[in-house]
Amino acid sequence: MRNRAAVFDLDDTLLLSEEAHRIAWEMACRDLGIPIEVDFSSLIGKTTEQVAEILGTSKKDELLRLKQHYYMRIAPGMVSPSPCVRELISQLEAKGYKIAVVLPPQDPRLSSHLVL
Repeated sequence: MRNRAAVFDLDDTLLLSEEAHRIAWEMACRDLGIPIEVDFSSLIGKTTEQVAEILGTSKKDELLRLKQHYYMRIAPGMVSPSPCVRELISQLEAKGYKIAVVLPPQDPRLSSHLVL
């Protein structure tokens, strides 16, 4: 018997998190006085570090710290599983697939709030 696996990305694949990320970026930029001169939809798919460079190169480290702080505060109340994800994972497991999730390099406390 062959081993079979399905690997999923967490953000906006298994979880609807785009809005929470956008709000966290806006809050961090506001706190640092960084004007947002980019359409957030153009940032989808970029790493946190790439977004920080686009939004505020001179304050990148502080921007990253604040964004993460705000995201950790708002994600538990805003982030939810993508439609049909529970059903899809159940079907794959029933067919013998091993399931793996690629997690972002964020504070590990977040994973305790994101149970599918």
